[in-house]
Parts: sequence; structure tokens; C-alpha cells
Amino acid sequence: MTEKTKTLIFVLVAIGMLLVAWAAQPRRLEERPEELVGQLLVPEDFNPLKAASLEIVKYDEKEVRVETFEVAHDKQKGVWSIPSHENYPADAKEHMAEAATTFVGLKILQLATENPGDHKQYGLLDPDPRDPREGMGTRVIMKDKDGNTMVALIIGKEVPGQSDLRYVRRVGQDQVFVVPLKIDRLSTRFEDWIEKDLLKLNPWDIKEVEIRDYSVDIVRGMIIQRGQMTLEYNDTGDPRWKLVQDLQATEKGLQQVGLGQDEELNTSKLDDLKFALDDLKIVDVNRKPPGLSADLKAEETLITNREAVENLAARGFYPARVDARYEIVSNEGEIRVLMKDGVEYLLRFGGPAGTGRTEEKQPPKPETKPDSKTEPTTEKQKTTPGMNRFIMVTARFNESAIPKPQLEPLPEEPTEKAPSETKPETRPADASPNAKPEPKPEEKPASSSEKTPVKEAPSASQQKTESKPSSEEAKKELEKRREEIKKENERKQKDYQEKLEQGRKKAKELNDRFAEWYYIISEETYKKIRLNRSDIVKKKEKKEEEKKEEKPEQPKEKEPSKETDHQHQHPTPEHQPQPEDRSKAAETPQPAKQQDRPKQQDTPKQSLPPEQSKVPPELQPETPAPTEPKPDARKPSAESKPAPSPPTEPAPSSPPKPGEKPPTPNPPAAP
Repeated sequence: MTEKTKTLIFVLVAIGMLLVAWAAQPRRLEERPEELVGQLLVPEDFNPLKAASLEIVKYDEKEVRVETFEVAHDKQKGVWSIPSHENYPADAKEHMAEAATTFVGLKILQLATENPGDHKQYGLLDPDPRDPREGMGTRVIMKDKDGNTMVALIIGKEVPGQSDLRYVRRVGQDQVFVVPLKIDRLSTRFEDWIEKDLLKLNPWDIKEVEIRDYSVDIVRGMIIQRGQMTLEYNDTGDPRWKLVQDLQATEKGLQQVGLGQDEELNTSKLDDLKFALDDLKIVDVNRKPPGLSADLKAEETLITNREAVENLAARGFYPARVDARYEIVSNEGEIRVLMKDGVEYLLRFGGPAGTGRTEEKQPPKPETKPDSKTEPTTEKQKTTPGMNRFIMVTARFNESAIPKPQLEPLPEEPTEKAPSETKPETRPADASPNAKPEPKPEEKPASSSEKTPVKEAPSASQQKTESKPSSEEAKKELEKRREEIKKENERKQKDYQEKLEQGRKKAKELNDRFAEWYYIISEETYKKIRLNRSDIVKKKEKKEEEKKEEKPEQPKEKEPSKETDHQHQHPTPEHQPQPEDRSKAAETPQPAKQQDRPKQQDTPKQSLPPEQSKVPPELQPETPAPTEPKPDARKPSAESKPAPSPPTEPAPSSPPKPGEKPPTPNPPAAP
């Protein structure tokens, strides 16, 4: 090798080293803002409608743990599901688009730092479920249907003093940016991504509610019955809630009790139950073990599977033999809800769900539930974090809830009665101006002679000709009526069959949703739908009873006082013949007239001046004395009425001697 070649090699190596050093040298921070500020945080071609999966890994500072929530679209099934919750079906099409729009048009406002040591300060450490610690942020990964990453960010704390700004960095990069970002659409709550209307029922369509209050004694292997109540609901009735059956546990078993005289239904509690069923919210789900059918009938494979039985028991459900087969019973009873369309829901209440601290409190609950009031214990458990309840839901179709159509019977065709009916129709038509009996034409030969031009002899032949078309027309009308009734009956029967098919279809669709899952509800919802007799029945309010008793007593005391005043005050006026007339009027058998006349005297209170006009002018100045009407008006106001009447009416009544008519204006007005 010549020296020239050696020199050339050394020169090339030196140049290469210079290039590497230039490429590896740190760039000045002043150049970065000029290049990055104002640019988009995500690629410009980002389309939120193409988002097919979303993964959110979040650090929870209160519970010091990392939660993972994931929503994805299944290409094969064509549905959204939640892989982080055992692939439970999700209602995520619209929610996913809303979450993706969070990153549309995000521009970088500032570069905070490039030093990875500052990530903890800004809350931008990558969250790791295996090592949860302070300073971790929220990792958001969004992909399209082909698995290509669309968004990969770690979201940190808010900028101090500016709640609409946050620190953000891209996954795998150290640069920390300040961007205007709101994360309210990036929810990790399970209930925000699922179908909110679980039961899909209308509270006004509830027809019947049956509450079965029982518990399971695991040690003795038996069901402890506490009560069974059935209530009917009618949204247009008065009252809307009615107690149909009230069976309570006694030494002889369940016995009918019913409401006492001082008891009534607590309709506010029942209305809360109704609306809680309509707005039944679930906070989480667990998948059921295999071998459990949709109607909660336990198969033999389930009974022999120890793991499956333990899976049920851990959630407060147990297989029990009922009529030579196994069914699932729950630790806290069940409720049956029948709808107008025949769909019947069955909700079974299991044990608590949540953290280990709540599970430790599970044993004492069945012991305290039989008591009438367990509010103190439940309040303590309610404060425990993560306190929820397991329930199992099934649906079935009850055909008896749909009333059968009332079909109208078809009219039968008349055989020999039709001609007999036509003959009397012609006869009374001729004799309609006279009476109906037969001897009447004999009494009036003139009328028969007038109607002889029609003559009965020729009418007999005409009747034969006329009866045929009339009978044919009657048959046609009858056939037409029969066809109308047939069509109406067919329509009713068709509507009835359609309702049956719709009810069966809806019950099957609901059961397909409920079949694979345990549902977890909050303790607050559990208390609204899981009721016992002490919640449903309450004592009547005494205030209402006292008001009802006081109201009838007061008028009873006042009414007789008025009558006694009338009786004592009538003999006191100057005109003493009035009581005699009243006694005569009382003896006369004319109670109806006495009741009618006083009504007419009530109106003449104000029409006394016209009555006085009939009286001679000599008597008019005597009656309007101001001193007499004042005391009369204060007491019964009855003396003023008979005072003007005796001088006017007794005079004309004496000559005709009608003893009944003159006393009628004398009695006082009815109280």
C-alpha cells in the first residue's frame, strides 16, 4: 500500500468522524419552537370516523392503581365490544367518533421541555399496571380497522392557572408540549360505553310486580321464606297501586295477611321502584359460567362442575332442586315484573361486589336482612368504596298478560220465522193510527171499508210475490252482516296473534342479551328495587284521619242548632195563628209540596218587594220596620219570611176552604 492510499484513507475516516459528530451534536432549544409551535399534534390526514379501537391506560391517584379500558370493533361480527370487560357489547359507534374528535385540529402552543427527567413533574410518566406510582399520566392509543396507529399520546397535568391547557407528549418521545385539550370525552367509565337502557321497558306499561323475599341458608342448605307480595299497577287507575297478595312467613308457613285498618301502601317507594327499573344502570359485568341456560335452569354439567358452582356461590347464587330439576336461587330474593305486552322480567339479587373489604361484610347481610329495618348496617357498607351488588336478569313471555279477543257470534239464518214476521208488519202498518189489539178493526168498520180498495184477497197473492224478494233481501243483508262479523273477528284474531309473536320475539331478544352475564349495580339502585314489606306498607297518617273526623262533626253540631232555633223562634212572633197553620201543614200528606215551596221561598228573600206590592198599601208601611229584620237575619232568617205571608195568603184561602194550599207558604225554608 502506497503512502498516497494511506493518506487518502485517513482523510476519509476523518471526514466520516466529523459527519458523525455533527449529526450527534445537540441542537439548540431556540430552534425547536420555531419549527414545532403552530403545528398539528396529530397527522393532518387524521379522520375520526376511521377510528376502530381505543385504549386508555389511566393512573388513579386515589386508589393508587392503573386502570385499563379498551373499546374495539370486531370486523368479523361487525359489532363494538369492550375487551377490558370480557368483550361485553358496547354502544360505541357514536361515542368513539366523539372521542376521536378530541384530537382534531390540536395545535402545539409551546414546547415545555425536552428533558425526560421532567416527565414526572408534568405527570407524563408512561403508566405501567405492574408498577403504579405518582407522576404517571394517561396513555391514549387509537387505531384504525387495519391496526395502524392514528393517535399515540400521553396526557399529563393541567397547566397551572389554565384549566383548558394540558401538558402532552407523544409516546416514545421526550418533548413536552402545551396544547388546548379537554379530556371529558375520553371516559374510562364502563357505563358510558354501553347500552344505558338495559331492560328496555316503559315504566307506564308495568302491569304487575311480584316481590319474593327470601334468603339462602348455606349451612343447612335450605331457603328461608320471609314473604311474598303481589301488586297490580294501573297508570290510569285510582289508586294506581293495589295490593293483590300479601303472604308473610308464620309458623304454619306463608299466610295471607293483607293491610290493616291503620296501614296503607307506600306509593312513593313503589314509584321509586318503577322508575329505577326504567333507569337501571349497571357499573360492571362478569361472564357467567358455562352450563347455565338463558332461563337460569342449571344443567347437569353445571351441577357436577365444582368450579362453576363456586363461581355462582361467590356471587350469591346457588343451584337448588325445584320440581325434579335444578334452578338458580339468589341470596337476597328476587322480583318479577310483568308488562302489558306479556314480557316478564325476573331479577335475582346476589351478594356484594367490589373490593375485598366489601366481600368480608357479605356473611352478616343475610342474617340482618330478615329484620324489618337494616338501614344502619347498609349505611356503613354504603360508605365502603366499590360497594355494588350482583344481579341476574332473565326475560320470558307470559301469554296470560295479553287479553284474548272477544269474538262476536255469527247470526243464524231464520227458517220459518221470516214469513210470520212479515205478515204482522203489514197489519200494524195499516192499523198504526189505531190501537194494536185485533178487535179494533171490528169496532171501526169505516176504517176497514176505506182500506178495502187494497183488499186482502189480492194482497195474499201479492204477499207471495213480495215475500220472496223481501226474504231474499233479508238473506243478502244477513250474509253481508255475517261477512262483516267474520272479517272483524279475523282482524281481532290476527292482532292477537301478532301481539303474541311480538312478545315472544322481544323476550327472546332480551334473553339473548342477559344470558351470558352477571350484572353489577350500585347499592343505591339495589335499595330502590329490592323492597320488602316494611318498605311497601306504612301506617296511615293521623293528621289526615283527624281532619276527616273533624269535618263531619262541625256541620252536625251547627245544623241541629238552626233547626231548634227555628222551632223555638216561630211561636214567638206577634202573629200566633202561624203555628196552627204549620201544624195543619205538617198533618197534611203533602211533603213534596212543602219541599218545593220552601225552595221558592228561598229566592223570594230578595223578591219580597213584589210580594208586598200585591198586599194592600195599608200593610206595606208596617212590614219594613228596621228593628225587626236585623235580629231575624242574624239568627235563622226564617221569621222574616212568614211575617209578610200570613196577611196576604190566608185571606183568599179561607173562602175556597183549601186547607192544604194556604199553609204551604207558612212553613219556614229548609235549613
